[in-house]
Amino acid sequence: MKLYSLESYDDDFTLKVSPGSAFWLAFLCRALVIMPFDLYFKKKSFDFMGIFYATNVHLSVAVISALPTLAVLVAWIRRHSSAGSVPRFIWANGKSLLIVSAILNLLGILWSVTSRESISNLDLTQIVLSFSCLFYVLRSQRLRDTFLSFPALSESGGKQR
Repeated sequence: MKLYSLESYDDDFTLKVSPGSAFWLAFLCRALVIMPFDLYFKKKSFDFMGIFYATNVHLSVAVISALPTLAVLVAWIRRHSSAGSVPRFIWANGKSLLIVSAILNLLGILWSVTSRESISNLDLTQIVLSFSCLFYVLRSQRLRDTFLSFPALSESGGKQR
């Protein structure tokens, strides 16, 4: 593992999630934010989901593709010395989970875009961001190193908080 600046480590001397990684985690989970807004705006007869996805089926696929990333986010929250085996397992496999999520996200966006009559600028932006996200997840040394870093098990035996 490469050495990073002191500010890159937290109090447990584990590598912090970088702002770039946090951005891509949020990007991969965006459908989980879009869905409740869509439910709210449906009551007001506004097609909020239609801005991002062609149909509710496409939004549902996007939500499913976000689930591996959601697991990584939960492991990130639980990333401390007393964490049990489940967050540790998810964190250790975080890069693979993000690759699966990024590929499913990209395929879902491409499917949604090809289901529309015309392609909007937002569709093109989502495609570019999806490819960029996949590239980042596949190539980032910092992301790889972050998933190798988890606080050592504390004397309390890893009991869940």
